[in-house]
Amino acid sequence: MNGLIGEIRELIRSARQAVVHSVDLIQVLTNFEIGRRIVEHEHQGSERAEYGKALLTALSAELTTEFGPGFSRSNLQNMRKFNLIYAERLPEKCHLPSAKLPQTVGRVSAA
Repeated sequence: MNGLIGEIRELIRSARQAVVHSVDLIQVLTNFEIGRRIVEHEHQGSERAEYGKALLTALSAELTTEFGPGFSRSNLQNMRKFNLIYAERLPEKCHLPSAKLPQTVGRVSAA
C-alpha cells in the first residue's frame, strides 16, 4: 500500500508541475502575441510617439476593465518590447501556437 501511495503522490505532483509549466508557457505566448498585435496596429497607424502612448493607455483602460489587473500601460509596453526584441530571433514555426489565438478577441479600435 505504501508503494502505491508513493506512486500516486508522485503522479499528482508531476501533473501539477506540468500544469504550472503549461500555464506559464501559455501566458508567455499570449504576452508575445499581444505585443505583436500592438506592433502591427502601430504600423498601420501613426508612427508618432504620442499615438503609441494614447494607444497603450486606451488598451490598458479597456483590458483592465474587462480582465482585471495585469494590463497597465507599462505592462503593455513591455509586451510590445518583448515582441520587438524576440520576433526576429525565433524560427518561423515558433509563431504558430500564438498565431492560432483568435484574431478578434480583445481587439480595440483606435477610434
